[in-house]
Amino acid sequence: MYEMPARLLMGMYRLGSQGGALTDLSVLRWNPYNQALMFITMAAAIMLTIHRYGLDVGRIQQRLLGSSNSAEGAQTRAVIISRIGGGVLFFTGSIGSILVVGRDPWSYRILSGDPMWMVLGVVVPLLVVLPFLYAAAQQPSMQARYPEIRARWVPSSLALTSAAAWLVYLVGYEFMFRSLLLFTYRAAWGTWPAIFVTTALYVLAHFQKDGAETAGCFFMGFVFAAIVLVSNSIVPAILLHFAIAVVSENLSARANPNMHWWKTRPRRTSSDFRKIGTDTFDKVQ
Repeated sequence: MYEMPARLLMGMYRLGSQGGALTDLSVLRWNPYNQALMFITMAAAIMLTIHRYGLDVGRIQQRLLGSSNSAEGAQTRAVIISRIGGGVLFFTGSIGSILVVGRDPWSYRILSGDPMWMVLGVVVPLLVVLPFLYAAAQQPSMQARYPEIRARWVPSSLALTSAAAWLVYLVGYEFMFRSLLLFTYRAAWGTWPAIFVTTALYVLAHFQKDGAETAGCFFMGFVFAAIVLVSNSIVPAILLHFAIAVVSENLSARANPNMHWWKTRPRRTSSDFRKIGTDTFDKVQ
């Protein structure tokens, strides 16, 4: 798959050399060393681009509005679709990239690992960040972004669906960052360069978020990478990220007086209709 661009560049180089011009193109001569690293990096960039624009919540919501959905219902469905679609995209795209470069997916630490470090890798960081999550949830700027589902009333079934969608999304997301990219870079450059580069890419992927959340990615990027390398498994990173997402979502909803999570919208009674100054109920009766 790399032969065509390589031949094109070499042809241009020979042409320039013979004519005494364009000799600087020699710096573009194809070097097959680490071609797997280059392919996997570009594959990750393509997946992130597809998710950002192809699975954008706003775009999906606009399509759903044409299917007799209410604005609130369309937004809720759009969030769920975007999460599940993103998780499937990142996971299958990562597995496909590994197979294309001829490597074994199981070597990317899908399930293997030290049980003790897997547990500690989830519990200890979560206890550390919990106070910060609670403080952030009290801020109006945080409540304006989370929960992503903006319905005022969220029954238990929808709250559980939201959590399940988070899990699907983060399985794929963490596998791409902390398995596909991290272990590819580690094999090429070593442990610390791999941690720094994947953390930098993780921060860049959050540039559309709030400044405080993006800044937090510097710390969490290192934490996620470290627990994967120490435990030798991607599982604790997935579980920790999942716990942070669900806790943040529920804390923000609880702190927002306009949102009622884990509660069913109450039915109106005749007294309710009379209180709001309408005779609708009386007419129906």
